Amino acid sequence: MYLPATQEERPLAPPPPERFIASLRAKGVKPLSVGRSVVATWTPNEAIVLDTIRELGLDWQLTFNKGAVMCLPPGINKASGLQAAVEQLKLSAHNVVGIGDAENDQAFLAACGCSAAVANALESVLENTDMRTTAARGAGVTELIDHWLEDPGATFADIRRHDLYLGESRASGTPVTLPADKGAVLITGSSGVGKTTLTHLLIERIAQGGCASERGNA
Repeated sequence: MYLPATQEERPLAPPPPERFIASLRAKGVKPLSVGRSVVATWTPNEAIVLDTIRELGLDWQLTFNKGAVMCLPPGINKASGLQAAVEQLKLSAHNVVGIGDAENDQAFLAACGCSAAVANALESVLENTDMRTTAARGAGVTELIDHWLEDPGATFADIRRHDLYLGESRASGTPVTLPADKGAVLITGSSGVGKTTLTHLLIERIAQGGCASERGNA
């Protein structure tokens, strides 16, 4: 994680084992990119990489970025990187808009309050995001940002998965929800009508939705 204000760099995972890299090179795996924590190659090298992980008894994992094969330490992915970033910024992942296109984006997109896919994203990504752009690649990112700056309310108005489910209407049986994007809630009424019960219900729903943090923010 890079902190622009201080130019500080914080590793979020240990470096790859030297014996792992040496073994892949000895087996002729090319191309082979070695980062500070990630080792990357391309398909169809994933079979060799998996065999090497088994041979060395490593607890490492593979993820894919379309044709790229990413080798990562256990528990490390874009979602864990996002979590480290929002903790540093003292935000919630619910305040994040994420955009992606490939397999390795799905974990972090699922954690974001709003997830988007560019037009050239894999079908599995398109099916599991809140919105999609009409443009592909970087142009799709620009498109989303432009819409956001132009009219934030309209950009995110159709995202209803964060609404708090309260129950069902006795009259119609339809779900009763509290919109998650409408600001503060005022609970009022005479004594004994259930204000405390409703407050407890709201708190439980907020916690279940992952909106409450250890700092008490929602």
